[in-house]
Amino acid sequence: MATTHLAPAGMVSPAGRDEPVRQTSRLGWVDVAKGIGIVLVVHGHAVDGLMSAGLLSKSGLAAFSFFAVYCFHMPLFFLLSGLFVPRQIERDRRRFAWRQVGTIVWPYLLWSVVQVTILYLASTYTNRPREELGYAEILWAPPSQFWFLYVLFLFHMVAAALVRRDTAVPMLVTGIFAFVAFHVLWPRATVPHFFTELLIFYAAGIAFAGQITALPGWFVRHRVWVIAACAAILPYIWFGFSRGLGYADLAMVPATLVGICAVLTVATALSGRVAALFRFLGERAMAIYVLHVLFVAGTRIVLAKLLGVENGAVLWPILLAVGVAGPVVTFELLARAGWNQRLGLGARPRATKVANA
Repeated sequence: MATTHLAPAGMVSPAGRDEPVRQTSRLGWVDVAKGIGIVLVVHGHAVDGLMSAGLLSKSGLAAFSFFAVYCFHMPLFFLLSGLFVPRQIERDRRRFAWRQVGTIVWPYLLWSVVQVTILYLASTYTNRPREELGYAEILWAPPSQFWFLYVLFLFHMVAAALVRRDTAVPMLVTGIFAFVAFHVLWPRATVPHFFTELLIFYAAGIAFAGQITALPGWFVRHRVWVIAACAAILPYIWFGFSRGLGYADLAMVPATLVGICAVLTVATALSGRVAALFRFLGERAMAIYVLHVLFVAGTRIVLAKLLGVENGAVLWPILLAVGVAGPVVTFELLARAGWNQRLGLGARPRATKVANA
């Protein structure tokens, strides 16, 4: 989720239509994709919390949407994270490695401690009560959603060692071996589990880095095929869900690939205010990621356990809205005070222009 700057590049849509997203110093469609992805992350945790609390069925449409989203949303984020790595490493390999301490390690440690402390103090009301603080465990067992930052840091370190200017083959080979190891050995511990499962998608992002400006055109040209693939994959996902498959099972890889392509197709096709909204969220993805669980869990506790609102269908959109808006408002307030980067939430993005709808 780290912010990465690139030289200006234009995206021109065919047939004289509105440009999907204009960009100044960033590739706007990547931020739009991150914005879509981070909303899906909040959705997943909101639904998961409601199901764990017994407020939503584990076999209904909400549960199916949770399963479907989890088939692809984190592979998507790792692919997007890999897109900018080769250029950063080419610019300064050592600086790239050290930069991760401030952009990943610091927010991981800080906000893991904050979240663990708050959830421990509120353990009477949480779905999974913490019996002890366990700060030391943060060093090897990431709490809740923070596994992403832990694993992303490890991926960046592997990239710093393996990525070369003219080839992504070492990263891809390493990713393939890790992927095979995941499905053969099926590691149970959190970090080995996600490392072996997801390295291939991060490596794919690195492999596609050289075509980053051409990707929007590819998705525009092939969007009909992507739509057809989405229509075909939904019954397949439902079959996997109804049969009790895990979203990380090898059988669900087609759903992973189609889901990623679907988000990237939407991200490159959006224009106007909708694109601007998702880009706005994508530029603040780090803040939303590290803070959303506190807002989602806190809101659910207040509404369900203190105020007695126990209708999951009513709670879900509220939790989604609060889980997105709460971190954004927090980020903006901290940015005005100049504390956003000190607290590991990333730099405040510069204003950018988006094509009118």
